[in-house]
Amino acid sequence: MRHLSFLRTTIFSATLLLAGCVPPPQYEPLTLTSLDLGQSRKVSVQAGGLWRDTGISVHRGEVYKAITQGMWSPGGFCGQVTAAGLEAEHIACMKGIFYQSFPLPEGKIGALVGRVGAQGQVFLIGDAGGFIADQDGTLFVRMNDPDGFMFDNSGQIDVAIQHYKEGVAPATFQATQDKKSLPAQKKSTSYKRLE
Repeated sequence: MRHLSFLRTTIFSATLLLAGCVPPPQYEPLTLTSLDLGQSRKVSVQAGGLWRDTGISVHRGEVYKAITQGMWSPGGFCGQVTAAGLEAEHIACMKGIFYQSFPLPEGKIGALVGRVGAQGQVFLIGDAGGFIADQDGTLFVRMNDPDGFMFDNSGQIDVAIQHYKEGVAPATFQATQDKKSLPAQKKSTSYKRLE
């Protein structure tokens, strides 16, 4: 038992050391734009990158659709996944004690997530979803993986964000849940995922 504990500590320490050695990719700044109805903008999101500023200004109550393409990996033992994320965790690729370190702890490992504004609430985008913005601000996206564990990520997802519908009534901001990807005890109170 002591050997197993030593092995876990060694792996954890090596992971933290390596995480500090590999800087995340730097993105070129994009010009901020507000999309007209039906207009879209495509951005590439690196698996090892932190929050990606899409350069898209979204508006409270408006509906945006995300169309994704590509594959990425949240780590060597996790394999390649789409923006939907890892279908099922396994012993070599699981959240475990790092659950709260994920940008969206209840979301799938490797899923595409977003937020509005630098400090906004994180929500699931996935592989072919959409969202209703809960506030005005810039849309940011990234992989659902803890900051300190992105050194072994690879690949990229291209995502096209489309301004899909204007002027959704505030009453649509009810608590909703995507039952395919979130555990029953967790609910998002600010975003409604669109299928």
